Amino acid sequence: MNFILILVSILIHSEYVKSIELNKENAKSLCQIAPESSVMSCLYKNIDSIKENFLEAFDENELKKIVSLDLRQNQIKSIEEYSFNKLINLNSLYLPNNQLEILKPYTFANLTKLEILYLGVNRIKSIEKDAFYGLTNLKNLNIYYNKLTEINCFSFENLVNLRTLYLSSNAIETISNDSFRSLTNLKELYIVSNKIKEIKPFTFSSLINLEEMYL
Repeated sequence: MNFILILVSILIHSEYVKSIELNKENAKSLCQIAPESSVMSCLYKNIDSIKENFLEAFDENELKKIVSLDLRQNQIKSIEEYSFNKLINLNSLYLPNNQLEILKPYTFANLTKLEILYLGVNRIKSIEKDAFYGLTNLKNLNIYYNKLTEINCFSFENLVNLRTLYLSSNAIETISNDSFRSLTNLKELYIVSNKIKEIKPFTFSSLINLEEMYL
């Protein structure tokens, strides 16, 4: 009985947990950098949006040391363009288990050293042109368990060094002939558990280094 009461109390309380905008004023209370660490962690903070100025709360020399940013398990619905541009040495960015619906232009601009980007388990239904602008060194992109219905010719522009792409468990029906035209270095492609109705003859023709594909 006590367990049931505690569980009910948690569920009721969770309905009233206020979501928070991550900005310059509250960034230091929501995001922690452990001493001598190169990881910035902002987990389980009920963050619902990220403002472009949030990194102004931190010292620039401190930001240069950050190679990993973890924003998992929040309620993030929107990210302003250039929000991460001060993290010039960032190698990995984790945004799974949020509520993102649209990947907007220049969201990840200036992250020229980023190699790993996790966007799985969101509600992404649209990738706008230049959403991945500047990610010229990205190696691993994970967008599984989202709500994508189509892949356009500009969806993965600029990702010239991408090696692994996860698109499984979306609702993809349409893939245009030029969808993967920039991905000439891709080695692994995962598109299982979608709703693909037709694959056109030259859909994968630009994937000249592809080694594994799971449909």
